[in-house]
Amino acid sequence: MVNGKVYVGVHSSKTVEDSYIGGGIRTDYSTGLKDYKDPLSMSLGNCVRLYGVGAFKRVNLLYFNTVDDALIQEKRVVDHQWVRDRRTLNLKIGGIKPPRRVGEKNGNYGNKWSQEMKDHISVIRKDRGVAKGSLNPNAKPIVMINIYTLEVHKFLSAYDAQKTLSPSGNHDTLLTFLQKGKLFERKWVPLYTEVYLRETDIRRKVMSFIEKSRFVKQIKQNLKWNI
Repeated sequence: MVNGKVYVGVHSSKTVEDSYIGGGIRTDYSTGLKDYKDPLSMSLGNCVRLYGVGAFKRVNLLYFNTVDDALIQEKRVVDHQWVRDRRTLNLKIGGIKPPRRVGEKNGNYGNKWSQEMKDHISVIRKDRGVAKGSLNPNAKPIVMINIYTLEVHKFLSAYDAQKTLSPSGNHDTLLTFLQKGKLFERKWVPLYTEVYLRETDIRRKVMSFIEKSRFVKQIKQNLKWNI
């Protein structure tokens, strides 16, 4: 795209070079755009509306014998990190519960990526930051506040916070709580912030989270500070 963003998807067709762009959209606008109704969403459809079809270049990366095999490969590329990256237009992770096929049962068995394809994907993935935690250029500083003691723990990323406070947990779980504005593990208030928090700010933030919790009475009984 002209704005440097990338979209990766799966397309099934009897003709290799047809009018399909991606995300259910065709160059003649006959299908797809009606599904993109949120004007603030950085989606493929809204970018087509904004820049026009001529701003897009479709590149066929791989070919598969079945859609299921294509979805398996899509899931490997379009993962959580890919979707969260601001430089991509995919709104959800790739692959919709594809069946696992190994060896000769895999439709891509015997096929190989050309060096050009490998280099192309490698540049994209390196640019968007495959590295985890603070090594990821897209990582944001995060603050975790203990609701019982008001202790503040600062981390360079949600990944680092997850690994420190809940090593056995799923990294995506903390991200979900951040997005929904809920207590993490009934103990932590997660916040994206680089601003210094005064004690009054901390108390106000913590109380707003406690009041929304289903366990508000139980939590208040165990607080080590005065409300």
